[in-house]
Amino acid sequence: MTTSLKQTATLKQEMLVTKLRDVLGRMEIATMLSSDAMVWTDNRGRIQWCNNAFEDILGMTRLDLLGTSLVEVLPLEVDGERLHPAQHPVNLVLTRQSHEVGHYTLVREDGPVIVEIAQAPTSAQDMVSSAVLVMRRTDRQKNPLPEGTINPQKIRQLVEENRTLRAEIDRLTGRLTAVEMEEDESIASGYRTKGAFLANMTHELRTPLSAILGYADLLSRDLASNGHTDWVRDVSQIKLASNRLFFMITQLLDLAAIEEDQFSLNIARFSVPDLLKQVEITVSELLAEQNNQLCITCGDGVDEMVTDEGKLRKILLHLLSNAAKFTIQGRIDLEVMAQPEDRLLFAVRDTGIGMTGAQIKRMFEPFTQGDESMTRQYEGSGVGLYICRQFCEKLGGQIDIQSEPGVGTSIQVSFPRVLDEAAAGA
Repeated sequence: MTTSLKQTATLKQEMLVTKLRDVLGRMEIATMLSSDAMVWTDNRGRIQWCNNAFEDILGMTRLDLLGTSLVEVLPLEVDGERLHPAQHPVNLVLTRQSHEVGHYTLVREDGPVIVEIAQAPTSAQDMVSSAVLVMRRTDRQKNPLPEGTINPQKIRQLVEENRTLRAEIDRLTGRLTAVEMEEDESIASGYRTKGAFLANMTHELRTPLSAILGYADLLSRDLASNGHTDWVRDVSQIKLASNRLFFMITQLLDLAAIEEDQFSLNIARFSVPDLLKQVEITVSELLAEQNNQLCITCGDGVDEMVTDEGKLRKILLHLLSNAAKFTIQGRIDLEVMAQPEDRLLFAVRDTGIGMTGAQIKRMFEPFTQGDESMTRQYEGSGVGLYICRQFCEKLGGQIDIQSEPGVGTSIQVSFPRVLDEAAAGA
């Protein structure tokens, strides 16, 4: 999902939450102003909320009541005998034994208080998860209200209204999800069209570019054989620029395949030392452009791998070209070593400009470089590390970056020596 889609979905969710908060806020105001004492508990009988009337009848503040056991702060008696905790109204609800109205004596320090209590579950599900109690004093009334004045049916009606509200929320959420799915499909269709266009255009660009590279190579040989060394250097600049353009076009092809999730893996057995030699030849001209030195070290036990050789080669080329781009007259090391659990570690270290922690966090985002000004100072499309991470995930790899400004950067990628094709990219 794109950033714009996420923002749209977030905005809709925020609007829904705002409406719900408005409804709940009004309900809370109404219950807070009620003359009847009201209290909500969790599934263990601990107070989660109460109104002003409940504070008044107990003589305690809400802050003191929240989180406490309702059985302890609301001691009740019947016929002069203290209620057993199991017979307390809150436990009768939580154990689904009774939802009826009862008359009790509330034991207080300033004297007993006769109260009428109705209790009911607050959950709309079959499994009771919490309870609500509504309590009213009857000892101060000249004409006590008849039994059942606090009708538990009203509480059940509130519960039913709560269930209706929840159903409406689910309905609105379902509509929101349907809209998001439609937007996702629309955006996905756009991505497919864009990806197909990008793939076609990059193929069209590579065809004449391959011809330019071929003729530049032939021209370079003819000039060298005729002793025109100055012209050979000029032609070498054409080749260098063409190779760089060819590499960027290949990046765009890889990016299009990643966006469409259509690239496949070609898993085969190959020699790691041979692969490193091919990589060294490919990046030699790029390294020479800024007078950088490449040192490749192959540790003990590094011989063969069974994975996608082409994807691994591209990862190493991306890392080395990135290191060469930000390093001038420095040293770049490529070290390969065996790791536990039959894995191989490829480490690329340079003595370049380095990065801050904030820049490192942005390096794996597509079309992003560590600093926007670097896009102008250093050439590049800003997709290399993004492609590396995507390929690493498909090859069961892990990538890690460590860097220090002015000192250099170290990027390590670890892969299984033998890729399980069934688990590839999982």
